Amino acid sequence: MKKTIIAFITSVFVLSMAIITPLNALEGTIAFTSQDDQIAVTLNVSDTSVEALTMKASFEIKAENKEIEKNDIQFNFDESIQSSIKEYRYDNNILTIYISGNDNLFANEQIKLGTIDFNVSKETKITVSLVTDSLEYVLPTYSKDVLEAQDTSIVWGGISTPTTPEDQEDSQDQQKPSEDVGGNGNENTTQDSNVNPSSQVQTGDNQNAFIYAGILVISILVILFTTKRVINNKHH
Repeated sequence: MKKTIIAFITSVFVLSMAIITPLNALEGTIAFTSQDDQIAVTLNVSDTSVEALTMKASFEIKAENKEIEKNDIQFNFDESIQSSIKEYRYDNNILTIYISGNDNLFANEQIKLGTIDFNVSKETKITVSLVTDSLEYVLPTYSKDVLEAQDTSIVWGGISTPTTPEDQEDSQDQQKPSEDVGGNGNENTTQDSNVNPSSQVQTGDNQNAFIYAGILVISILVILFTTKRVINNKHH
């Protein structure tokens, strides 16, 4: 009976100690920063004494009125990560990155993982979120654990292209109806433009021709009159 009571008390003590003693779990946070056509991803860890050689993280990609394809997204790892294996995969709106090597990934409290690059228009609104319990790391003893992190997200894009005054003027010009050619001003312009300049020159030439013809006729008459008079004088 005493042994049973002692075993019961011992079990209760161990259980209470397990409940009261806080777990020394590694905590971390993911920070997103929007930069032009990309989103910078940074990991912050609470304890740099933990050595992690391998880690992975997953991000959910949601876009409004558009399906993000594999060609629309890529992950560029930061140059500070010297691990031999750096890969990413995108499938079913989930972007997962993998890092593994001989270097301690948690040597610093802040780790720049890289950037999520988008090959879509900025008018596309995209929400990037950390998938719950997706931050996993592997210790040198090959034991795997989850890095406790709060869910975080960021919205990228959704920016409408502003209309410049030049574009508005072009749009107004295109919407203007064509002017009636039958108007007085345009009609005069059209008639003036249709006048053949050579016709004016030809009119002057005709006048000169008439003058030359008149002079020629008068000259002929003078010659005939003079010749007739000379002939008459000879007969007398």
